[in-house]
Amino acid sequence: MVNERAITLAKRLFSDERLPKLLNLLEDKDVQFSVVREIVDICPDVVTAAVIILGVSLVSYQLSRKGEEHWKWLLSLIRKSTPSGLDDAFRMLKLFVMQSPSLMRLRRSRLGRIDRFIRSFVPAYVNKFPFIWQDLRSIWLLLSREMSSPRDSKTIVFAIKMYYYVLKALEVYINPPMEIPIPADYRVCLVSLTSGIVSAYPRPTGPKEYRSLARLLKAKKQGLVRSVWADICGCVNVPPLRIDSLLWIFGGIIDHNDMQFPLCEQSLSNLLTGDSLRYGMVLLKFLMNDIRIAW
Repeated sequence: MVNERAITLAKRLFSDERLPKLLNLLEDKDVQFSVVREIVDICPDVVTAAVIILGVSLVSYQLSRKGEEHWKWLLSLIRKSTPSGLDDAFRMLKLFVMQSPSLMRLRRSRLGRIDRFIRSFVPAYVNKFPFIWQDLRSIWLLLSREMSSPRDSKTIVFAIKMYYYVLKALEVYINPPMEIPIPADYRVCLVSLTSGIVSAYPRPTGPKEYRSLARLLKAKKQGLVRSVWADICGCVNVPPLRIDSLLWIFGGIIDHNDMQFPLCEQSLSNLLTGDSLRYGMVLLKFLMNDIRIAW
């Protein structure tokens, strides 16, 4: 059930003039962006880096490890064997699927997805590269079409977020299109619940119940989560893919600290300083509002 009062409060808090600066800071501190930036520096060209990042994004589901560990393992693989071009990129994608401890489940289906990506998307991307490489919307539509996946599917929109990071690493600064929805992953679903934006009855009484409901929301109600955040982002004129970085980092803080507010405050203090920290604390309190009410 959607909580309109919480949504109204979210729109007010996210319309703060400090939000753009905070988003830039959080993106720069995002482990995923740090990994992308180094891979872009290591690879010989943009196409090779983009293919590696997009390919890994498409198999980044039902992970056996935390997302941060997942991407760090990819970076360790790239550091050990610098790719010289697309053939190496293809080999590394398959090796990553076969060996990554974060992808212990469903390896065969992931390999099938990588094969399709290499066979269908990559030739189309390379062919159109001079015309579309800075156009997130075109890349989004092309990836959806060539992978025969819905445009709003979590892995497709997550891959576009990571491609946005590729462009940012190249110092190509563009705002993602508003129409690309937020990837409704576990952490986004979790903060949707802990903030009270999405209400559950009876209200969860502790971390275990919040986590269980977040997994259920991710499995059954991704459309609801996407639509709620699309409404909020549309009101404050911030692309959902940019809000996602904030929710992913804050969601990680909330989850990793077992939803204990003092510990979450400390983690945020280790990440931010000054006015960004003060504003971040306001958002943290909002994103944990339902927990504090429940406890």
